[in-house]
Amino acid sequence: MTVHPAVMGRFYEDFVIGDTFQHPIGRTVLETDNSWFTMLTLNTNQ
Repeated sequence: MTVHPAVMGRFYEDFVIGDTFQHPIGRTVLETDNSWFTMLTLNTNQ
């Protein structure tokens, strides 16, 4: 596992399974976020 700084401009081929990217701002995704996204997109798929 390699730790990388979070930078803009990476391509799909730049990512490797197990890599960790450190971001300056963290956020926890909650159930409310899931509900808001479902209501916004009208996507009811689980």
